[in-house]
Amino acid sequence: MNLRRKITLYLSCAVLIAFVLITIAQMILTYSEFKKDEKKIVLIEALKIQREVESTFGRPFDRLIGIREVVQTSRQTRPEILSLLKKVASETEIVFGAWTTFEPNAFDGVDFKFKNTEGHDETGRLIYYVNKSKSSKQSVVNKYFNYETETSENDFYQTLKKTKKDFVSSPYAYFAKDYRIWIVSLVTPVIRNGNFVGVFGIDFTMKDISEKMKSFKTLQGKGYARILFPNATSLPPPSGIEPEIPSLAFLQNEIEEIATFNEENYYRAILPMQLSESGTKFFIEVGIPHSIFYEELLELILKNMILTFLFSLIALGILNYALKKWFLNGLALAEAFSKEIEKGNLNTPIPPTEENELGTLVHSLDSMRKSLKNVLAELQFSNAIITKSNQKLRMALLGAGMATWEVDLKAGTLYFPEGEISSLSVDESRKLKIKQFLKRFHRTQRLEMIRYIQNFLYGDSTEIEVLFPNILPEGVRWFRARGGWGISEQDPEEKLEGILSGIVFDVTDWRQAEDLRKANGEILIRTRIIEIQKKELEDALHELKSAQNKLIASEKWASLGQLVTSIAHEINNPLGAIKAGLQTIEAVSQSFQNRIFQVSVTIPRLNEEDRNSFFEIYAIAMDSKEPPLGFKMRQRAKSLENILNSYHVIHPERISVFLTELGLQDADGRWVSFLNHPDVFELLSFIDSTLSFLRNINIIRLAVEKTRKTVFALSSYSSLSSDRSPKPIRIDDSIQKILISNLQHSLRDTKIHLDLSSLPKIECDLEEITQVWTHLILNAAQATQGTGNIKIFGSPLLDQKKVQIFIQDDGPGIPKELRSKIFDPFFSTKEQGEGIGLGLDICRRIIEKYNGTIELVSSTVGACFKVEFPISSLAENRDSLETLNSPLLEET
Repeated sequence: MNLRRKITLYLSCAVLIAFVLITIAQMILTYSEFKKDEKKIVLIEALKIQREVESTFGRPFDRLIGIREVVQTSRQTRPEILSLLKKVASETEIVFGAWTTFEPNAFDGVDFKFKNTEGHDETGRLIYYVNKSKSSKQSVVNKYFNYETETSENDFYQTLKKTKKDFVSSPYAYFAKDYRIWIVSLVTPVIRNGNFVGVFGIDFTMKDISEKMKSFKTLQGKGYARILFPNATSLPPPSGIEPEIPSLAFLQNEIEEIATFNEENYYRAILPMQLSESGTKFFIEVGIPHSIFYEELLELILKNMILTFLFSLIALGILNYALKKWFLNGLALAEAFSKEIEKGNLNTPIPPTEENELGTLVHSLDSMRKSLKNVLAELQFSNAIITKSNQKLRMALLGAGMATWEVDLKAGTLYFPEGEISSLSVDESRKLKIKQFLKRFHRTQRLEMIRYIQNFLYGDSTEIEVLFPNILPEGVRWFRARGGWGISEQDPEEKLEGILSGIVFDVTDWRQAEDLRKANGEILIRTRIIEIQKKELEDALHELKSAQNKLIASEKWASLGQLVTSIAHEINNPLGAIKAGLQTIEAVSQSFQNRIFQVSVTIPRLNEEDRNSFFEIYAIAMDSKEPPLGFKMRQRAKSLENILNSYHVIHPERISVFLTELGLQDADGRWVSFLNHPDVFELLSFIDSTLSFLRNINIIRLAVEKTRKTVFALSSYSSLSSDRSPKPIRIDDSIQKILISNLQHSLRDTKIHLDLSSLPKIECDLEEITQVWTHLILNAAQATQGTGNIKIFGSPLLDQKKVQIFIQDDGPGIPKELRSKIFDPFFSTKEQGEGIGLGLDICRRIIEKYNGTIELVSSTVGACFKVEFPISSLAENRDSLETLNSPLLEET
């Protein structure tokens, strides 16, 4: 053993022995003192955390219980409930959401008025959910869901429905709109007359609860605190260093009051807790590691270490003097020699040394210098050989149209170091990002390539082969890339940061040949399919001809039966409407008489302004159309409710429904006093009853008119052969007359475009031609559901002495398979009871009676009927013909 080691060993032993003795004595004294106070400190921290939990989570829940008490004892409106929930959600930052769910029609009995509105489902059930899924500063309103089926994730509703007690849920996953989040719910039931009608609840996210529990900083952040839920889960979740969570049976059976446990690494306390007297019991656990009580020991140890450090300084001073005298001088010479070798100066001379350990070290360095000199010469020679080999490889790749590639997975780059790259669309740097390379491909190709590379990276293979296209101005070129890791085995953990390499070459000719082979196979298959289909069509044609002969024989009997059925439906439907209208009038007549008496007493008591408002609403209702149904009616009622809210009407929701049913679309600010009158609902009900009488009378009138038209159509059909004396008729006058008089009501929502100027007269009976125009225009209006466009235009054919009239709609058109039947008697495309199928047949017979024609012509939009009539005698139409100038004749 040399001198340096002896001095170092002796000093180290002396310092170590003194340090260990002092540290052991201090640890024993400190341990005995702090062990006495350990239980007391844990209990104090547990009670402090309990107060923090009650303050943080109990106050919002108490506010929710207050809302429940108000709802149980009084009737609130749905907007008021929504406003209270928004206030609860926004008052406390840690609250994620406040919500309520009521049984069907249990809140106010009018769920049907709120179907599919904000916070309601398709039944109108009250299921508000105010939450902060978008941001912590903005509340949104969603529909609550997933509460009817009994599963572990919706016991927040089903459990209360059975127990009728306050409930604290264990953490569960919930979807707020499209936002999935883990939450804990505090829920309280709503009980009316001893019956369960719904719940109110508030939600806290697991993240917020965990962060809040961590913020309590048990024993200045040195211990831990967590909430134990009824299913033995905890928040914050276990991090792995805390003790194991007790079982559910142990918590429920053993923990009746605060309990402490002295375990191997922790001293912890568990105490039960309830946010209300009848609520779910959960637990607060506080633990402090034993290591905290050893901190004072460490402080004393630190003091001893300082003292030991002072003694060590003295010993090191003595050691330094000895080392300089006997060791460091020689070591400096050896260090200077090694630095010269490090700089690459392999010809430096060896310094003078003594015959000791330093001398041996310097001679070893000199031997290493000579070895390095020889190795450097060998490396220079090998580098020259590699350079020549690379040049030969580069020439071979260029000649074969190939290139080498490298993929750096860590940097995300693709590099082509050598070879031909002109067809690969790479710039002079020969580098591009892997993302840029993948963007060249179609989405399907890109996903397929990514899946292949993932399977390669996470699989056992060491070789990769990829086929990919590259689109160039002159066409598509296909390439095949082959390569791998370059070694037989690759560490799985290093694959994602490794480098792949290989070669890439053009395989366009092979790809084109492969595509041609597949195309030929598909052509052969399709040819065979066509031959089979041809045979099937020939057999079907034969069967159709046979069936046609049988149908012709039964045509007459089918037509007669169709006529009887259609007439029965056409007359029976109006009679049913008349009967229903009379029954409605009889049902409301008695209540209407009572309302007349009440209104006669109420109206004189109104002031002049309210009386004028009443009569103005009455007049508007009498002139209004039938109110819309379904969604449009709810939409109009909601719009009126918003207007009434802006006027500060007391009952905007109910009054908006009344006004919508009366046919009103807007509300005047002058009506506010009347709408806030105590008897407003009685007066509005009177207007509604009056309007109901008038509407039922109108239904009866329309039914009678429809029956009259059916009888008239049958009469016209049977009397078409009677003789009538034709007279010259103006086409535009006859059509405009029926649009203004006969069809004004039926076409009130239809746009009519007329272009019938300068048409010559035709010879026919005015009543019969009016019947033709009426049938054709009504058919066009019914095809567009009464809300489309109808074009009526005409042009003369002077060389043929004829005039053409076109009637076109923008409806769905007539299918090709039905076009040959539309002029058959009793054929109709309308619903049963909407027509007997004689309209077009009557039109055809009238037109042919006066040597005219009617046909369905092809049209890009809807259906278009063309009617042709002979022009009346030239003497009677001279004035009309002179108005047609030569450019119009040429265009015609």
